[in-house]
Amino acid sequence: MSSKSSNVRLGLFVLSGITLAVVILVWMGAAKYMKGATTYVTFFDESVQGLQIDSRVKYRGVEVGRVTDVRVAPDFRLIEVVMEIGFDGDLSHDMVAQLQTIGITGIMFVELDRQRPGDKAESPVINFAAEHPIIPSKPSEMHRLLGVIDRITNQISRIDFEALGNDINQTIKGVRDLVQDGALKKTVDNMQATAANLESITALVLSEVKGGELRKAVKSFNTGAQSFDALMGEARQALKDLRLKETAGQVRELAAVLKDQTVAIAQLTRRTMVNLRSSSGRLDNLLRRLEMNPSYLIFSEPPEQ
Repeated sequence: MSSKSSNVRLGLFVLSGITLAVVILVWMGAAKYMKGATTYVTFFDESVQGLQIDSRVKYRGVEVGRVTDVRVAPDFRLIEVVMEIGFDGDLSHDMVAQLQTIGITGIMFVELDRQRPGDKAESPVINFAAEHPIIPSKPSEMHRLLGVIDRITNQISRIDFEALGNDINQTIKGVRDLVQDGALKKTVDNMQATAANLESITALVLSEVKGGELRKAVKSFNTGAQSFDALMGEARQALKDLRLKETAGQVRELAAVLKDQTVAIAQLTRRTMVNLRSSSGRLDNLLRRLEMNPSYLIFSEPPEQ
């Protein structure tokens, strides 16, 4: 009996020692945060699965506090997370809280970071009084990703694929009908005929200008003008060399030469006028055809080669 009593006392002593050690360790760990720690609260508009009491609070990866309570907010919409944070300064003005996950374990912690100027305010609206200073929050990266996927899914679901397929089929059918339509082939043939007519007209005009009568007339006129210039030069030279005794004879010779050249110039002028009248007649004939039939240039048959 005495032996059993001793064993009980020994067991109680060992259990008390273990309990005391655990209490001391917990107290020492808590003292690290409680020393200069301030209580803050933040609210999340998303699931906090994996976040629990004593979860870590970190500032850019450095542990600065712990979670002391996780509960539903008074509006029964948000999740309220109470934290003890050992960090100098008023964190409710320049800090933002975000949920982070440790690897693939699903365990969560609260990550603190400073708000950057110009950042969009993403913290949920708080329409009730809070017990502690509020640190604004922003959605977690997973929540953002799921939101993007959800928006893309909604946009895809709004697409009427049946109507889109029908429109595509109608477009393909319209293109096929246009390609197979005889009117398209006729239009192409008319365009080819028009191109041939324009080419023929261009060749005709070039032949008139380059190698036709108009060119000959201009060339003849230029030749006559050159001869007349040479004659006048000879006349001036002859006038310089005139002697008084030969004046009458040279004047007669000069008159004869001038007469001959005048006749030649008159003949050249007549030929030039004839050529000009002929060209004018052709142009007048073409204009009359165009006046009676404006589509003559486009739809007439090309001339024989």
